[in-house]
Amino acid sequence: MVVAQKTSSSVSSPPMQPGFLTGLPVDAGPAEATAIGNILMQAIATKQLKSFKEMRKIVRNSFEIKTYLPKNVSEWDEMYETHT
Repeated sequence: MVVAQKTSSSVSSPPMQPGFLTGLPVDAGPAEATAIGNILMQAIATKQLKSFKEMRKIVRNSFEIKTYLPKNVSEWDEMYETHT
């Protein structure tokens, strides 16, 4: 779904950010998340970790997690209504 497309016209759209379409907060982890996830899944497979809950706790305690809160949701809602 295309909500807004940058064109040469004078129409502007709100700045994009994580969670801009859903209106929900988004937690963003480390850039190496794929590799970290693979290592932690191996730890679960070999019974070094007991659960996904334990795995998530390790990630939260080991890496900076940034939370993005939704902003300008009403502007995106207006644009959605305009294009539907």
